[in-house]
Amino acid sequence: MIRLSYNLSENTPSYGNRNKFRVKQTTVSVKSFFVTESEWLLETNHLGTHIDVPKHFIRNGISLSDFEDSFWFFNNVQVIDIPCDSGRLIEFSEVENKIIDKENIELLLIRTGYEKYRTDEKYWRDNPGISSDCAEKIISEFPKLRGVGFDFISLTSYNFRDEGKQAHYNLLKNNLPFIIIEDMKLSVAPKGEIDNLIISPLFIENADGAPVSVFLI
Repeated sequence: MIRLSYNLSENTPSYGNRNKFRVKQTTVSVKSFFVTESEWLLETNHLGTHIDVPKHFIRNGISLSDFEDSFWFFNNVQVIDIPCDSGRLIEFSEVENKIIDKENIELLLIRTGYEKYRTDEKYWRDNPGISSDCAEKIISEFPKLRGVGFDFISLTSYNFRDEGKQAHYNLLKNNLPFIIIEDMKLSVAPKGEIDNLIISPLFIENADGAPVSVFLI
């Protein structure tokens, strides 16, 4: 089993450096036992390894609680390598020629190597993104696709924010069960096709996204 998601911590980076995960820990004594509890403050549900669902960009879009439980199991996953060292846009031509099985791919994972900057300001200030045209063509060319994930902080490049908003919309506009997985740990993933992957979100009623744990089995 290989985990492709990060732990949430107070050092977790956020898009635009806007939000934090904060922890307040308390210890109390109860009849000679020490009991520890934590108060967690998640300033946004789009923090760490997390998903976007249609409600995030579509008015009256389906929410996390509208997904069937079976959705979270994937049997045809493909990891492709598109190296990036700056906040540029990934185009469809870079994706298309690396896909092994266009007709049956269920989840596309794009590994850029950008996670090496995750502890630096560069990770959120100069992150790659996916062009709106690429997002549009991904949806039209891969009929069984149910999600796209990657190892940078957001589908939206900080350098091309309007383009990123349109890319989000293009992936989610059909208002079908579809996810965008942001800020993944893909350095440990094998290259090529993967048979079994499970995504486990923090299930919040009517959410537009949530932190997730992702496992290869």
